[in-house]
Amino acid sequence: MKTIHHSPVEKVIELFVSIISGCPDVKTINNRLVPDRLAAAAWCQRQFAEQSQVSEVLHRITPETLLQLEDVFQELFARQSLSRRHSPAEWLVVDVDMTGLVVSPTSKSYEGAAFGFMQKDKGKGYKLSCPYIGDPFAEVLGGLFDPGSAHCSTKLAELLLLIEKRVGSPPGSLEAYRNRIQQWESKADTLERRSLQREQEASKAYKPQRKNLLEQRADKLHNRAKLLRDEVSQALHMANAFQSIRDRNPFRGILIRGDAGFGAIENIILLSELKYDFLLKGYSPHTAALLAKEVPSKQWLEFTPVVSVAELVVCNIN
Repeated sequence: MKTIHHSPVEKVIELFVSIISGCPDVKTINNRLVPDRLAAAAWCQRQFAEQSQVSEVLHRITPETLLQLEDVFQELFARQSLSRRHSPAEWLVVDVDMTGLVVSPTSKSYEGAAFGFMQKDKGKGYKLSCPYIGDPFAEVLGGLFDPGSAHCSTKLAELLLLIEKRVGSPPGSLEAYRNRIQQWESKADTLERRSLQREQEASKAYKPQRKNLLEQRADKLHNRAKLLRDEVSQALHMANAFQSIRDRNPFRGILIRGDAGFGAIENIILLSELKYDFLLKGYSPHTAALLAKEVPSKQWLEFTPVVSVAELVVCNIN
């Protein structure tokens, strides 16, 4: 964008000033910031730009410029964060949560808004997932912005990447995580071989009904293998991202806390494989039963006459 009275960077600065000054939306800039020349001078500007110019900058932002803003935020966070100075030998408690941002159900001007569960009932809007640290630091580590149809159980891996980027990584390797990915690859290979066998059997079948049945089974096996290959590709990408961060990250004790939305069995397996300490409520009553089967009987400790407890090490549930 060309600069006439305000550069694109100055308009981005104005956007963040509007946030910290309590503007609920961009259009409030005209009433609250534009007349305030003293505030503009504090940010080395003669006067803030009109809200339409700030909105234009938002529409011109690309994935590359978003990465640039993320780099700036990371540099400022590393310089100013109190949680990064917390002793690595002590647990840093990080809470993860998702909240709904509701918009008008009849509006068509909100880009990417979708219907989903918003707090207590269904509504149209967005979902914001955040990792944050409470007292005594009171720091938000960032956020993930999704359509209202998103579910928090699918966002944990991205939140963990964000947490490790901001404050450090738990000590431990990714061997267990990579082993599970290899198991998926092996399963996908098996499905593809079975699909090929069904196709060969179909080509030799004489009866049309038998031929159609074998072709349908081959298609189903092929589709299952394709879905599993996609999961493997995504998991490999995440594993490489975690490895890249951990190769240069300091190690520290991190305790993840979350509600039942994050307590799906897949997330518990992921957290244990990535060597996190965590406290989650189970998403399903069956979760505890599945996990209990993985614990040897000698590891159970009696807590009360009717309750026994055991610490989860690494899950091997497929």
